[in-house]
Amino acid sequence: MSMPIWFPRWEGESYPSIVLFARRRMGYWIPRISRADHEEIVKDLLAKNVRPTWDAEHGCWTVSDDHFLQLVGVFLKRHPRVSVGREYNELEACNWRCKNAQSPRCTCSCQARNHAHGDWMNGWNILFEDNRVMASRNWSWMAVEKEAADRG
Repeated sequence: MSMPIWFPRWEGESYPSIVLFARRRMGYWIPRISRADHEEIVKDLLAKNVRPTWDAEHGCWTVSDDHFLQLVGVFLKRHPRVSVGREYNELEACNWRCKNAQSPRCTCSCQARNHAHGDWMNGWNILFEDNRVMASRNWSWMAVEKEAADRG
């Protein structure tokens, strides 16, 4: 299954990718896996009751964004690097609600850097970053790996 064209390649490489849309379920894509296997792999990684659905418009599978941090964690256990994308609004000012948030959901202009004081990224080493626009939506992308102390 080919990678969605709007997902980044890092130094020519395709990484497993997770995207947080502003107003829909989170998307994911795994390289070198058939379309049918995507659904089964994520059910095995998260839980049998997870219901992935195909998003033809964006070319990726989707699940509830409640699984965001868990899915990044299991992808980082199985793959050396993961791509994480977040839709954001460059006109939405970062405020106390963002900085004191408990979940990783954020669309403000800080691109989630200040969100929950950035604690949602604990244990990640950011390798590459890129901002891009897709269909008039702003996206902040990061290629991440586990921090050296967390590898093993």
